[in-house]
Amino acid sequence: MKFDPEWAIAESTFNYIKSILPEGKTILEIGSGWGTGFLANHYKMYSIEANKDWVGKFKSTYIYAPIKMYDMVYQESLDSWQLISNNSQDNYMSPDIVDNFGWHDPDIVKSKIENIKYDLILIDGPEGRIGRGGFYKHLELFNTNVPMIFDDIGRKAEMDLLKKVSQKVKRDYILLDDNVTGVIL
Repeated sequence: MKFDPEWAIAESTFNYIKSILPEGKTILEIGSGWGTGFLANHYKMYSIEANKDWVGKFKSTYIYAPIKMYDMVYQESLDSWQLISNNSQDNYMSPDIVDNFGWHDPDIVKSKIENIKYDLILIDGPEGRIGRGGFYKHLELFNTNVPMIFDDIGRKAEMDLLKKVSQKVKRDYILLDDNVTGVIL
């Protein structure tokens, strides 16, 4: 299996994880992909996944949590923020991160991860067109006292997420030289 930059974490991300996390430890990943297969050779994996096509693809304990779309979405328009409403009764608002339209159903995530002990969180989903801001919105569901790896920080929304989580947990972030990975230790 080769690293596919379109559907996997970067090889540098994989190597960084190996440098900070001893083999056999547990990773909770949000969004699975080809990187799951590489990581599963070295770690116990739990994968929160919304795409049924990826569930069960690799050696991981999969948590199927479909996307719950936000009723109210923030979009960036020129230099200002606009609140766009879908006129639902739910008022499930997105975090103020550009172009985030939904996230894994938080009730499912909460019920499935509350008894899992993990040593690292890898934030690599949901896919970019949906958004990863739900991780910030539902940060209380996670043990944030472990290292957190953020993939695809070359995109504005993912970089905004990294910065917001860093501020919230009051720990600095670092950027790997690959320009796609951010880390909060």
